Amino acid sequence: MNKNETPKRGPGRPAKPREENPSVCDGMAQAAAVWKIPLGAIKLAKASGCKAFEKSRVHREPLLAWIAANPKSLIESTAQTLIAELKRQKTEAEVELLRAKIRREESETIPMAEALAETARFVAIWQEETKAQTEPEAYRAICIRAKQRCGEFNP
Repeated sequence: MNKNETPKRGPGRPAKPREENPSVCDGMAQAAAVWKIPLGAIKLAKASGCKAFEKSRVHREPLLAWIAANPKSLIESTAQTLIAELKRQKTEAEVELLRAKIRREESETIPMAEALAETARFVAIWQEETKAQTEPEAYRAICIRAKQRCGEFNP
């Protein structure tokens, strides 16, 4: 390769060596992971006007200076993070309970057509039994009252 040629990019090119503890990170999440600082504290620092932030980059020294000047920020952000995590877990548990309830209801319910067929079968059996065990006039009166209360009824 000549001095004027640019190196090839792609899978054959070795990755750049990374610093163990860089002084600048490309984002808040990366800074939190690399420097072992809670993400909530970094967000709080940014919201408070800390000078460690330049576009999406985070500079280590100004951030550490801000945290040293505001030690309560770590405690507050950790508490807020814990509260947010507990709320997230509670929401997940509620969603799982609702899913379980839906699964249970789906297994307990039957399709409308099947329910109507079963109801019709019950009414037919009830009519036969009632007709066989009552006087014709009493049976007619039962059918009339049932029709008045339930709508169409075929005795």
